[in-house]
This record gives sequence, C-alpha cells and structure tokens, in this order.
Amino acid sequence: AGLRMRELSPLKFLQQPDALLEALMVWQDGLAGVSWFAGDTMHYGMGATGDRADNARLRASIRNRTETLRRAVDNYHKFVFVGLLEEVDASMELLQEALGWKTAPEMERMNAAEPHPEPSVAEMKTIRSIFRVLAPMDTWFYEYVRTAFQTRLAEFRL
Repeated sequence: AGLRMRELSPLKFLQQPDALLEALMVWQDGLAGVSWFAGDTMHYGMGATGDRADNARLRASIRNRTETLRRAVDNYHKFVFVGLLEEVDASMELLQEALGWKTAPEMERMNAAEPHPEPSVAEMKTIRSIFRVLAPMDTWFYEYVRTAFQTRLAEFRL
C-alpha cells in the first residue's frame, strides 16, 4: 500500500534507493523465480513459517547460489509447461501443445494498475544492466528459461 514502485516508471524505481528498500521483498535477488523453482519459500521475512526459518532459508539460498540455481534448473525441467508473461500468445501456443488441446487458449490482459509508458530501448538496456547487478541469480535464471522457451517455441512452429 502506497509503495512508490507502483507510482514510478521501472527505471525511476531502480534509480531510487529508498523506493528499492521499501519493496525489498519484491526484487531481492533470488526471490523471484529462483526461490520458487528451487523449492524455497518466496516469503522470506513475511513470517509465514517463522522468522528463524525464513532467515535460515534466505541465508542458505544466498550462501550457496550455485546449488540454489542448480535446484531451480532441475525443478524447472520437471514442469510440463512454463510460459513467459511478456510472450503471452506464444506461451498459450506452447500450453496448447503441452496439454494436447486443439486450439490455444486466449488470455485477457487485466491489470488494476495504471499502465506506464513502455520504456525505450535505451531505458530497457539500462534497466537490464541495473537488474543484473541487483539480482544476478534471478537474471541468470530468467535468461536460462527464456532461451529454453524460445527453443521450444521454434521447435513447435517447425
């Protein structure tokens, strides 16, 4: 409630340390896809399993990033389907194939937040550079998943 990340453009958000600290649990390295795919809780610090357990999982995840990423990749390959939000239509094609449906489902875009203008190519390059520093595990894992997604999509469309 009242988080500046909802009000700022992505680039402005990443350039304001106070805004980043307000929303630490949203962007902190390993808390996006890596923790979920590795089998760790996504709610570090939220008290879901107690502060001591949350903090132990967070420290273990950060202390051995290679092992955390290995588990995430191993578990990723156990999924029948993984899509990308920025590739919704292509994701629906792959979901159709994975589940053997005759047609691809359609997914309506619904977002309660006011949309920000799309970042320019230069802004996206800057955003990616900043995010690589702030969240190297999540950046690496996203690139891994995106590459696998594009490979599966190309094979499907042959």
